[in-house]
Amino acid sequence: ARSIVSIDPSLFAPSIRVDMATTRLVVFPSIIFESYKRKAQSYPGKLYPKAARITILQALETFETSAGMYMQKDEMNESALKKKFRVVASSAGMLQFLLLTLAIYFALDQLYKYLLADSALMSNYVAFLANSASSLLSLVGLEHEVGIFEARSYRIGTKFGAYIDIKMSFTEHTFYTVLIAAIAAWPGSWLRKTGFIAIGLLLLTALNIFRCVCMLLIDIHVPLSFDLFNIWILPGAFTLFLFFYFLVWTKFSKRHPLDTIR
Repeated sequence: ARSIVSIDPSLFAPSIRVDMATTRLVVFPSIIFESYKRKAQSYPGKLYPKAARITILQALETFETSAGMYMQKDEMNESALKKKFRVVASSAGMLQFLLLTLAIYFALDQLYKYLLADSALMSNYVAFLANSASSLLSLVGLEHEVGIFEARSYRIGTKFGAYIDIKMSFTEHTFYTVLIAAIAAWPGSWLRKTGFIAIGLLLLTALNIFRCVCMLLIDIHVPLSFDLFNIWILPGAFTLFLFFYFLVWTKFSKRHPLDTIR
């Protein structure tokens, strides 16, 4: 009975990834030669073509299986590396977005403090809020009076002794500034950014008018809860609005901070 030489896969399993054509031309023939030489030395003076052919087929099958495993391992490593790069790149993109948002916010804050806070534009804005809130109160049938309380500040009072002062506070200024900064810093076309910022400012103004009316009604009916609504509930509602409005913008922009560093 003729024995067939078995080949240990570790003899030719590549330790590094090499080109397949180069491996077949250089590495594989040397393995076959060594295997066939051992076979010939086992039987001096005789050659066994059939055994050699089977040996070659075994070597080829084992080699391609081993090479395929290494190539698959390399592809898995490459895929893992791409995922890791995407995580790092995404983190870098979000960090860039946050830094740009802070820079825009700081610039707008300084612009408001030194140019807009005492301007006629802010005076007109506060007057618009007071007049709009007064019109809404008239629609619900609440008797009230509107008067100038201080510079760029209006007071709406009722016969019940309840009143609210309408002015541009730090909280309102922060909401407007954050809205503009976040949308401007997020990637997207400037035409879309401008439109979304304008719509957001209009919605914030409408919510602010509604807030003024609600606070006056709260002061009439549940005055003990005035501070709760003024400090926590209504500002929290504004914050939720900004959050969800920004989420809508991220979907509408069809962009992501990762796109800027690809």
